[in-house]
Amino acid sequence: MEQAELGFKVKKTSAKITPHGGLVLVDRMAHALGVPTSIEQRLGHLKIRNRGHKISDKVMDVVRMLVAGGSAISDLGKLRDDKVLKEALGRDSLMACSTASEFLAQLAPVDIRHLSCIEGRAACDTLHLSRRERATLDVDVTFIESHKREAVMSYHKEPGYYPMLGFAAETQGLLLSEFRDGNASPASGALPFLKEMVRRLPPTVKRIRVRSDSAWFNHRVMDWSDDRGIEFAITAEKNEHMADVVEAIPEEVWEVFGDDPDEQIAESVYSFEHGKRAYRIIVLRTPRRQTNMFEGRYCYHAIITNMDWGRRNLVKWHRERATSENWIKELKSGFGLDHLPSGKFFSNAAFLHIVGLAYNLTCALKVLSLPEEYRSSTIKTLRYRLINIAAIWVRHARQYMLKFSASAKLVHLIQSILHQPFKLCRA
Repeated sequence: MEQAELGFKVKKTSAKITPHGGLVLVDRMAHALGVPTSIEQRLGHLKIRNRGHKISDKVMDVVRMLVAGGSAISDLGKLRDDKVLKEALGRDSLMACSTASEFLAQLAPVDIRHLSCIEGRAACDTLHLSRRERATLDVDVTFIESHKREAVMSYHKEPGYYPMLGFAAETQGLLLSEFRDGNASPASGALPFLKEMVRRLPPTVKRIRVRSDSAWFNHRVMDWSDDRGIEFAITAEKNEHMADVVEAIPEEVWEVFGDDPDEQIAESVYSFEHGKRAYRIIVLRTPRRQTNMFEGRYCYHAIITNMDWGRRNLVKWHRERATSENWIKELKSGFGLDHLPSGKFFSNAAFLHIVGLAYNLTCALKVLSLPEEYRSSTIKTLRYRLINIAAIWVRHARQYMLKFSASAKLVHLIQSILHQPFKLCRA
């Protein structure tokens, strides 16, 4: 078969061109939030020799790789070949893959806690700079299947890890993450996790609300929240006491919930055996489709709360917590959390916090610097529109310039972000 000519030739060029011109925006946001300074303050002791990369450079190189689309430590090699990025950062070279693996392996538990604080501070500062007076805390766990050396068997009947993730819904920021073994219970450590999330909120937040699934159906969590004026709506556990309370609701008080006439709503009061007080429960029921296979005529779903909202509004608001599944998906498939780099637990824990930092910096970019149309964009969309843009590095009139191959509108947007003033006041 005769093959048509391509009409062009392929050759190597020595011109200083980068396919990741938009990465400078992530670096700009990191400096605006004081991330490199925080890394040096908390982890600078890890650098023993005068030569080599600074600790902040090592962490940020992994962040840049993840934002650009890499998912494995070996993908740093691609970024290391980017001469424009190296010169724009004022560096002789970027971190090698072997150096990154060694860095993750040398981190002790105390260093990982410092990384967690840096990750959370980025989300906290985004809340502060966006002038949020209310924070909605969405908490969930996710399973990461892994056949690494230290991974343990989970109830999924697969080895892996089971991190707990806490988001601030208003900015989608990852306020707190905790790396855990695969056999960890979703309910374990709920109250300490909530306390740490609340502690990480900026002082500008005056009102706090918590949403969770039944893993946090715990009287300690609810009593502690209620004592501090924190509102909550938590999926209720289907235990015998809850079943008795639901069955005791009079038939005449049930109302149609929405468009489906079979879905009905009512409310009652539930008290824990060892809790301080009773709480309101909102109950939804639908007829069982196969009554011969299960007990009872109805399927029930209950939400326990200390809020005085109308039933329908509260149920709709609580259901919005499902959006956190999209943010978890971003972390896993968008930023490479599904590809844990090591067989060591603590190295993978450090990787989780660096992934969270990369995610939080892109959230900050969307919330604080980009137009409204970008607010719901995934990292895939951001890479296509803004991050992975071709640019050339030139020197003209004794000044360096980064010239983008993009529309005038997009170049103007990039210029405005790079020159955007920030005033960050920390407590």
